Amino acid sequence: MSEDALVGEVAGYLAAVYEAGPDRFPGSPGNARAVAAVTRAMRAAGLSVDLLPFETVGWRPGPASIGFGSTSVELCAGPFSPPLPPTTARLRAASSAEELADLDATGAVLFVHGALAARQLTPRGYPFYSDPAHGAVLESIERAAPVAVLAATGTDRAAAAALSPFPLIEDGSFRLPSAYLAEKHAPLLLALAEAGEEARFRIDSERFDACGHQPVGRLAAATRGGSPGSPRRVLLCAHLDTKHGTPGALDNAAGVATVLAAGTLLARRPPEGLEVEVVPFNGEDHWAAPGEVVYLAARPPGDDLALVVNVDAAGLAGGPCAVSTYNLPERVEETVAALVDSSTHVTTGEAWYASDHAIFAMQGIPAVAITSAGFARILEEYAHTPDDTIDLVDVSVLAHAARFIDRMVRALA
Repeated sequence: MSEDALVGEVAGYLAAVYEAGPDRFPGSPGNARAVAAVTRAMRAAGLSVDLLPFETVGWRPGPASIGFGSTSVELCAGPFSPPLPPTTARLRAASSAEELADLDATGAVLFVHGALAARQLTPRGYPFYSDPAHGAVLESIERAAPVAVLAATGTDRAAAAALSPFPLIEDGSFRLPSAYLAEKHAPLLLALAEAGEEARFRIDSERFDACGHQPVGRLAAATRGGSPGSPRRVLLCAHLDTKHGTPGALDNAAGVATVLAAGTLLARRPPEGLEVEVVPFNGEDHWAAPGEVVYLAARPPGDDLALVVNVDAAGLAGGPCAVSTYNLPERVEETVAALVDSSTHVTTGEAWYASDHAIFAMQGIPAVAITSAGFARILEEYAHTPDDTIDLVDVSVLAHAARFIDRMVRALA
């Protein structure tokens, strides 16, 4: 395939995922459209496709506010928050786990600020990592029995990327209404709490039972002499979903477009002895990672899994892609390094673990991650925000990344 044709193909895949909607979190209409788009693309490329169903929590956001006297402040409804009908209540404040531990907020709105709101709380339902301290905070909040939770937050790059303010609670297992606002409002609300004055609250959101699907594309291994043998498996992945409120161009329609293009290149001449899976993971940015969970149950990693290639936040205009490696055998490491040296728009990057390759690399499985060399800039300015738009993406860089993946997989074969 010519470079112009490959660039055009990547651009088509990118547009199909991006235009599915600005909200592609599992259980949303945009997510369903994105799943349908990648399923069509993989089948058109000649891959067989399975759709693994899962259940999840659906959510529709709506306006939220706090009012006192003649003043009204707009709030952000917490992801997966149930609604709070118009309610008049006092604020009870807590800025530390110690303050929260013995707090009785019955009939009040719990206002979380300061050190207690400095980091996003790890969801209790997240399958790959748990923070006991965060779990204890959630339990203390529930034990305090407020009518709702309001948090004043700033920036947490590690968990919430560029989003500011960020939702303190993003957990479908948490059933109390929740909202958040910028930490600049904390002194005003703290004074309100200390004065014991009542405020008016409202959260117009909705949560409901929903379902989604994890698409899995497969390309059977080419064989010599008609003998199928026991092929090894290569997994090409990039997460399909987004946080609420972001169009998710770099994070991660670009990654999905790259692995779809790489899968298309490989399908034109299947590599011998390697089964290739193309998996747009449906849940990397979700509190329960439902797509990853259902995939791992259906296709548990074993000795047959030779390599995982994950693409996330690749293609930022103005720079190359960055390749990092994990657990590679020496010969494969040398091969990948040689391919990086001979490839344009691809360079060596530092290891990072905030994406789907981590769930394999932490089990000792060989993995390669591809992102933008400007990954830090993406975290600081664009990821998880409405500013993550398609004009930030250089499609030609993604085409080079797809070609790099194709060559790497063939070298492994």
